[in-house]
Amino acid sequence: MRAALASDRDISWFQFVSQTDAYENFKKDFADQPALVESTKPSDLPESYRIVVKPGRSASAVVARYRHSAGVNQVLTPALAALFDPAGAIKDAAKKISPCTNP
Repeated sequence: MRAALASDRDISWFQFVSQTDAYENFKKDFADQPALVESTKPSDLPESYRIVVKPGRSASAVVARYRHSAGVNQVLTPALAALFDPAGAIKDAAKKISPCTNP
């Protein structure tokens, strides 16, 4: 996956998020819910990639390209991610994604 993302001309930036990193983010996002944090282990959270699409490029095309790749369980765009991110941590990442001019 890393090689495919690195060579994709529509992607300006990507970052691998390990289970450990995801857990650290989770602890910050849900700090006000200690029982939830305490009952969650790093292994409960998936590894993932955060991706920024180049300005003027189609995010929908990038999603379609990777949605059915081996090892990909789910693709979240900023709008969908907001449903799973009640603390709003993804907000800053969403600001990096430019709307495409040609959907």
